[in-house]
Amino acid sequence: MTSVAPPQAATGIPAAGGGPGVPEPDESRLPVAEPPARIGIRPSGAPGRQDPALTHAALQRVLEDTQHAAVAIDERSNAATFFSGSLPIGRGSIAPDADIAGAFVSEYGSLFGVNHPAMLRPVESDTDVLGITTTRFEQVHEGLPVFGQQLIVHHRDDEVTAVAGRIVPNIRTGIRPAVGVDEVLDGIRRTATIDLTPRESQLGIYAPDEGTPSLAWRIDVDGERDDERWRYMVDASSGKVIEHWSLLPPIAPRDTFDAQNNWMVPGTLVRSNDEPPTGREVVDAAHDNIGKVW
Repeated sequence: MTSVAPPQAATGIPAAGGGPGVPEPDESRLPVAEPPARIGIRPSGAPGRQDPALTHAALQRVLEDTQHAAVAIDERSNAATFFSGSLPIGRGSIAPDADIAGAFVSEYGSLFGVNHPAMLRPVESDTDVLGITTTRFEQVHEGLPVFGQQLIVHHRDDEVTAVAGRIVPNIRTGIRPAVGVDEVLDGIRRTATIDLTPRESQLGIYAPDEGTPSLAWRIDVDGERDDERWRYMVDASSGKVIEHWSLLPPIAPRDTFDAQNNWMVPGTLVRSNDEPPTGREVVDAAHDNIGKVW
């Protein structure tokens, strides 16, 4: 995290035009006109990365409008992932029932890589007993979800106190899949050693931690047993599996011991993992119940 004090503090952001993979900026296109970093500016930079000049401009605007701020910058995307401070929205001119979170995104969104209002979709908003309102946005690209990417804004009245999340800037991929979901499922089944049953599928944008955002199918499948469920991310252009993982936690070793009513623990091993019941009611109940809890 980078702690920032206005107005000339270092930010920890790669210098404009600097950093690995960041092209030298075109000076004629830098957002120097007032007001900087307003939403709707044209994104630039490599896919999945924001031009550092846009982040700098947005940060400077934040520093002009608040006395204290802490900001964390993701070096992979050149966009913020966290803000904490006391940032008034609208300088008292916004109505009490106004969308403060939406106004923050419109005014300062490019700090987090949001350069167009259509990049975010509000999902839920709730106010707690302390009067702090939390609004969660999901990132979308031309109407499709950007899997796993969101922005959460906290505010009290018209003052934003914290913002956190990860947004993928500058997505350039198309939204029409070259490979349909049925073809993708057939490909997954051909590589599996057991029968798989599709559970849910969705088309969207997948942005791995390292790599370029791409159009992908997210497909959840069940195996033959209750403890077999996987998620596949499949490139919607080529049908190639990008990655997959289990949706269920690993099964921990489950051993049940009998201490025989003394303090010497763990005692004698009486049942392990999926062994059949021992016929001893207390032992079997303890063993079965810990399996259910896990």
